[in-house]
Amino acid sequence: MIPHLNCRAVQHVVFDSGAADMFETALRPSKRGRPAGFRYGLFLAGMLLAGMKYSQTHLSRMHTVLTEEVPLLWQYKWGIRTQRTNDDGSITTWVLGIHDLENVSTALRNRLNYAPQFLPDLDGPGHAQQERDRRKGLLQEIVDKMIGATLIDRPAGSRDYAMDATGIWASERARAATADTQSGARRPGRRRASDAAWGSKTHKDGNTVSFFGYEMHALARVPTDKPVRGMQAEPSLLVGIRVTPASEDVVAPSLELIATALAQGTQIQRLMVDRHYSYKKFDRWALPLVERDIVQVLDLHEADQGFYDWDQALIAAGWVHCPFTPTHLGTIPNPGPTATPQARATFRERIAQREQYAARLSKPMDTNGTTRWECPALVGKLGCPRRPGTVEVAAELGLPIVPAPLPADGEHLPALCSQGSISLTPVTDEQRTRMKSHQRYYFGSDKQLQQYGRRTYVEGCFGTFKGDTAANKKRGSSLHTGLARVTLELATFAVIVNIIHLRSWHKRTQLGDPHHPILDTGQPETHDPVILISHAEYAAFLAHQQQQPEEREEAA
Repeated sequence: MIPHLNCRAVQHVVFDSGAADMFETALRPSKRGRPAGFRYGLFLAGMLLAGMKYSQTHLSRMHTVLTEEVPLLWQYKWGIRTQRTNDDGSITTWVLGIHDLENVSTALRNRLNYAPQFLPDLDGPGHAQQERDRRKGLLQEIVDKMIGATLIDRPAGSRDYAMDATGIWASERARAATADTQSGARRPGRRRASDAAWGSKTHKDGNTVSFFGYEMHALARVPTDKPVRGMQAEPSLLVGIRVTPASEDVVAPSLELIATALAQGTQIQRLMVDRHYSYKKFDRWALPLVERDIVQVLDLHEADQGFYDWDQALIAAGWVHCPFTPTHLGTIPNPGPTATPQARATFRERIAQREQYAARLSKPMDTNGTTRWECPALVGKLGCPRRPGTVEVAAELGLPIVPAPLPADGEHLPALCSQGSISLTPVTDEQRTRMKSHQRYYFGSDKQLQQYGRRTYVEGCFGTFKGDTAANKKRGSSLHTGLARVTLELATFAVIVNIIHLRSWHKRTQLGDPHHPILDTGQPETHDPVILISHAEYAAFLAHQQQQPEEREEAA
């Protein structure tokens, strides 16, 4: 039997959120021929309940859960069962059939799938793009309503988020093309092509493996590090997801997630991402974040290491350094979370050495990519003979002294050595490449590592998503195919992740709203009449209610 608590959660997420109504409108614009009591939103309810109980969303599981395991009163409330009056005046009970769910699944594929394979531009480029965009927008709005129903208000000042993507196996097998016997050319098989694609992902053992399927991009809340009464002030929750075929670029879906969150009033101050995002060009990723006033916190790829000479200032890790910084400090790769304590200590030590030569960021990057920097000697980080008075102070404090000779008469000094501050605006491709990894916190510093370490919250959401003792989303957990159906299924598991995190956090801290429909109020299930009523009792109740008032009095 499905607990009353989970039925209440489904009512909140699927029906009260408006997702069910939008889903039905999208799939069945005309309600002609609609069976009495049959709501297309039951497809979403069945998917969510089957996922919660069995970690599977097969149609047969969905039907069994809805018609056999949902308490009877909820079945009548949702229209899984309805009382119908026949032409002869007799009353029969209509029950949702598995063929009804199959019809909804087919309608979902036909009306909301937006992959180019299913909506090709037969009449020229761009002919079907408007329809694809419309379908995608409808689908994403349904997904956002369901996930949004699981979110709670954040504590004041909580504005940090993390973003990542995870690979999802397709339920169908990849179909290889077959050879044309006459021309020898390769042609697709007879069956409809899949919109899944081949991609690669990191296995649990750290190795890279190939898979056929989709990529789920997710934006997750990073809980504030300010506890309440010594306890975690909020749970980590998935804010939204986007689903693409595997191997597609991460930028478009990631910026879509951010744009949707901002449009809903979400404030994003810091965004933690892994080194995969540092691959992206300056104009495509770093600058759009600056335009949205978002501070990125990211790890660097090996290709982002080394010094680059920009107007006699040295650039490393997206940061300006003294022209006389020792060259061996240009490349300091992060050894990673699996490194030995000694390797991590060596990394921190070398970063601390280089940071002493780093200029001070006096004006953060603006929408033109411009930054302003001050000489490290002028801000008391080291001593330099070219900056009068700094050598003596550095010697007294034990700070590094730059081995820079005094300038000769008429010598053209680097701007960083002669001006109070300098401005840099990336113009060339190389300059943009060097500044795409720029971040507000110096790479490898205590502040940067602390903030970057909080990216694990999105990894924790993925762990709950796929964990054996949690949502347990596995390959084969569904038989749904196509972007539209797969997106809804993954949204269902995202909802389950948030429910698990919400309930677990509230159980530990008791900081949640006890009246929230998703949280456990602690009331015993056995006291709920939803659990106790039988089919016969409810049918008799409905028949009694349909009698005229005088008939009810006579029956009494």
